Amino acid sequence: MLRIPQSELEIMKVIWSNNEPVSSKVVTTELENIKGWKRTTTLTLLSRLTDKGFLEADRTKRLTYYTSLVNKKDYINFTIKNFVKDVFDKEIEDENIKEIIKIIKG
Repeated sequence: MLRIPQSELEIMKVIWSNNEPVSSKVVTTELENIKGWKRTTTLTLLSRLTDKGFLEADRTKRLTYYTSLVNKKDYINFTIKNFVKDVFDKEIEDENIKEIIKIIKG
């Protein structure tokens, strides 16, 4: 798995929060309202995420529908493991990740 930039993570959050598959229109509209992004910016990021293997794209008529190929929980675990390794130069076990997530969620 790869780390993705914050802008691509914003796309993934929209995909994860909606019932999949999600149309490009839903994603572009939501990010235009939330972030003020232009349609072309969002479409470029969707394309990058598809190329990286994070999303699957299915073109039906005039819209493209996106399905996540990366589970949100898996990406969170991956991100926490990398953060701990980068900052503290240590490995972390999955059980510890569960504890960290409990603490964050309150």
